[in-house]
Amino acid sequence: MAHAYPRLSLFTLTAGLLAATAFGQPGSNDPTFNIGSGFEGAESYVGVNALVQQADGKILVGGSFSTFAGTARSGIARLNADGTLDTSFDPGTGCTGGVFFGYVSVIALQPDGRVLIGGDFSAVNGVPRNFIARLNADGSVDPTFDTGPGFNSVVMALAVRPDGRIIAGGDFLSFNGLSRKYIAQLNADGTLDTAFDPGTGFPVPGSSEVDDLVLQSDGRVLVSGVFNAYNGTPVQNIVRLQTNGALDPSWTGATDGRVWSMLRQPDGQLIAAGDFLHADGVARSRIARLGPDGALDASFNPGAGFIAGVVFQTDLAANGQIVAVGRFVEYDATPRVRIARLQADGSLDANFDPGTGFNDPVGQGVNAVVVQPGGGIIAGGYFTTFNGINRNNIARLTGGNPDCTPTHLTTNANPVVSCGAVNLKFDGSSTISANEVPGANKYQFRFTNSAGQPTYSRNIAFPTHSFTLTKWYTNPLKAGRTYNVVVRASFDNGATWCDYGPSCTVRISWSPFAPGMVRDLDEAEASAPELLVYPNPVNGAELRISFGGADPTLTTARLDLTDLFGKRVMTATWPLQEGELNAVLPLSTALADGLYLLTITAGEQVLNERVVITR
Repeated sequence: MAHAYPRLSLFTLTAGLLAATAFGQPGSNDPTFNIGSGFEGAESYVGVNALVQQADGKILVGGSFSTFAGTARSGIARLNADGTLDTSFDPGTGCTGGVFFGYVSVIALQPDGRVLIGGDFSAVNGVPRNFIARLNADGSVDPTFDTGPGFNSVVMALAVRPDGRIIAGGDFLSFNGLSRKYIAQLNADGTLDTAFDPGTGFPVPGSSEVDDLVLQSDGRVLVSGVFNAYNGTPVQNIVRLQTNGALDPSWTGATDGRVWSMLRQPDGQLIAAGDFLHADGVARSRIARLGPDGALDASFNPGAGFIAGVVFQTDLAANGQIVAVGRFVEYDATPRVRIARLQADGSLDANFDPGTGFNDPVGQGVNAVVVQPGGGIIAGGYFTTFNGINRNNIARLTGGNPDCTPTHLTTNANPVVSCGAVNLKFDGSSTISANEVPGANKYQFRFTNSAGQPTYSRNIAFPTHSFTLTKWYTNPLKAGRTYNVVVRASFDNGATWCDYGPSCTVRISWSPFAPGMVRDLDEAEASAPELLVYPNPVNGAELRISFGGADPTLTTARLDLTDLFGKRVMTATWPLQEGELNAVLPLSTALADGLYLLTITAGEQVLNERVVITR
């Protein structure tokens, strides 16, 4: 769960109203993430609170904003994998109302593609929805999820059970008039699930708050925030509840300060982060790892930890590294401005260097982070710059995923030698193959012309590391050309990419013929020149001729039209451009109806096509 938009006191508000994916050193800005002008709004506090990446690489964003790159999006938006706005997700007027302008604190994605949002709002696209709503996959309000009057204050945390029931946490005291202090469970239709009974809940009005929820596979739920009791039992800022809402006494974890975020590792251990100095009684400055029962894991040692400030959220990389964001400027005596990456043992990953990091013009820091499967890191918050580069409230940083090995065309005969191949054909007999990257599920091949040839660039992607070369009809490869080819891999179906590896050259065959050799087009190989004549039969005054795939070094081609007796009735010489010809042949009115043979001669290449004239 992301850090929510700040719950400001009147004093604070008054004072507040008066900055390997594909490029660069890990921790640098990824320029391929194109957000334009980013998120903007008329409010004093404009920022991102929540980020969720979908399986297709698109990114759900929640926060306090009214536009993205100049397009209206109030509180909720979805971006494409490249950072541009996904216009297919349209929440209309979005989230409005609430005490602080209307904002989204948390997003939870359901398996069916519907989207749960929580925050401080009273309507979504004009439909009354108090503090929680469910949207369809296209951003429209889901009318089947109706909470009625619902919660009486902000929802800041959400977790979805496999059966569709929803656990919500925040700073509310009731749901539809029934006491539910800071935590409640709803049925899939938005009604209250009374079987989940927290009793008196977290009973310190004005001092308690639930900030995060983590659902375990056994149905128990971990709850964190700021509180000192649950249903009459003393607890400290982190607890575990049974499936019915009762306190789980087997959990012993505790901190001496607020726990903003929890991150459950695959081995069952839990990263807790926030604004505390001790966990389980041991010095741990704002981050700690707890075992399955809540006891401190001493093998995770952050040293001096985060000096001052607060950690709002963490996320886990595939290799066990942990990315933390918040409102801090240092980790274990090393400058790290509002973002840091830690090794699995809690030590700083010095290879990830964000430079001057994120600015913090309104004092709310970086609140949300997502580590992408390819290693890229998306961060959202209340910043306007990253490392001196304009980035309004969202940025993607290069991660340099150690599993993200750069690849290139293979030099092994398995199935063929691709690197340096000089006789590739379009007839299905040639294979382009790269070295496989373990775990990658998409590969992109980029073809560019070699030096001295006209500018050409074509990217083509496949789910495997090899493909059979066939004729491309859009921006095609040209017979006779030599191309530079680089390859890169993706672990998330192309949402993010590893670095390109070294370049290799390949040459496309243009199948030269022996002098005087004639071959009918119907017998031509797919890699040989192609001749298209239309209309055919022709009953008008002109014939259109399209010819491609010739030796690109040729400058002219000769056309001959002969009758059935072999008499040449027309001849012309036309210029070739890059081995191609597109021309109109005027037909003399003196030509009689009947069958003719059209011959194109380009260097050593000769092609024939039968033409029927019917007037």
